[in-house]
Amino acid sequence: MVIDAVPVAMLSGRLNEGSIQLVLSRSSPSYRLFRWQLGVVLGKQVVLLYRNYAQDGETRVHFRAEPNTPAVHAAIQQALATPSGGT
Repeated sequence: MVIDAVPVAMLSGRLNEGSIQLVLSRSSPSYRLFRWQLGVVLGKQVVLLYRNYAQDGETRVHFRAEPNTPAVHAAIQQALATPSGGT
């Protein structure tokens, strides 16, 4: 499953140019969960927390999607305000 996520705003970090491609292989633990929730998130705005990793000589995107709500925004801002910077 390949999903193209199009950023509309950034809460933290740097805005990517263009879309962010998320690839879920059938062996991924997230595949079944995301497929099951596809109708809920398809076409909706979500907060996408992601990080690029070098894995097996390729860049991989690890991600988590959360509802686009003020509570999620506040939790992210609170985490960023901690001494560790939310990392």
